[in-house]
Amino acid sequence: MKNLFLSKLESNWMTVKDKRILHKGLHLAITSKDIVHGIEHVMTLRDSYLAFKKAHSSRIKLDERVMAQAIVFHDVWKTQARRSEYFLKVLFEEYFEGSRSADIYRRYAYNFNIDRNVIENVSYAITKHSTGTLFPRRTNEAKLLFDLDELEFFNIERFKKGFNNFKFGVDRKLAAAVTYLKLRSKRGFYFDWSHAMFENRKKRFLEGLDKLRAEISI
Repeated sequence: MKNLFLSKLESNWMTVKDKRILHKGLHLAITSKDIVHGIEHVMTLRDSYLAFKKAHSSRIKLDERVMAQAIVFHDVWKTQARRSEYFLKVLFEEYFEGSRSADIYRRYAYNFNIDRNVIENVSYAITKHSTGTLFPRRTNEAKLLFDLDELEFFNIERFKKGFNNFKFGVDRKLAAAVTYLKLRSKRGFYFDWSHAMFENRKKRFLEGLDKLRAEISI
């Protein structure tokens, strides 16, 4: 699985240090305690990133090294932590999870002797991928990581996988998902490609929520 992740990335920038830290992050994702923030999520973000690159060619400048490490480590805290099952605590965790993941990434990055500039930029992107960030995202890598991760919230199959993780009521879960979809529709995404992908997913996501509601109420 680790080599599969690396196989589709351009390798001209990848050093031994890069491979080592990526392998470490991928191992943590493979052994994740959180079923919706494990290796499948990381692989999906990688595929979405490659699709974005293909659509935009060289028009948007991105640091390949920063993007690869940020994708692999962006949810590393969730892979290791015992997640709360209750609504208000979940909201609290979502606000701080980016900075917690960035702290874990830094520890590994320093151990693997990753360049300081790379550590700074990866940590920034990871911190800023959280929905609760107060200040605007400055870098293309932070903006794109946010977009890619947000799109995955509206993946109905992934949503259903995580549905039983939380102990607040079914109606509240589904209402929260619809409210968040409306919020994202209003606020939009950083890149046109991301917005187009979101529009493609909206109908299927809402239909999936209706089906889920019907199945549970039977």
